[in-house]
Amino acid sequence: MQKTTEWQLPWGRQTFFARSEIEPTPLSIYLATSGTVTAHSHQWLFVHGGGNGIKCALGDGDELVGTVMSPNVVRFLMFSGHYGEPEETGKLLKMAFDRDASHTIWGFATLVPTNGFSNREQYRAWISDQRPYFDDLIETAKQSW
Repeated sequence: MQKTTEWQLPWGRQTFFARSEIEPTPLSIYLATSGTVTAHSHQWLFVHGGGNGIKCALGDGDELVGTVMSPNVVRFLMFSGHYGEPEETGKLLKMAFDRDASHTIWGFATLVPTNGFSNREQYRAWISDQRPYFDDLIETAKQSW
């Protein structure tokens, strides 16, 4: 997550000073430590901000911030990566960064049992029980791909 502050004269467009910092999110930490992703460029999306005459501005990134900050999403992706099918895990990851599907993944991840899964059979049984919701989720996300 990149946080940027820009100092401007009131009602002006000229930026006199800008400060940015990048902080890892729970999801980015998981993706890096698991080896799922390596160093890469980012496509930064505006989440929200205000100032200089603007009280509240929301951007496309607002749809993703809850997902990338969610420990539940990380747990879900960890279990999927460990016990799921590679294609299924890839779809889940893609949906986590899809503005139309991200909130659904976030919500779906809250359904993962608190104690998680101790083996592939438990995970597959849970996914099977969730299959109607899971399939609808994938189909909805595919429409925006």
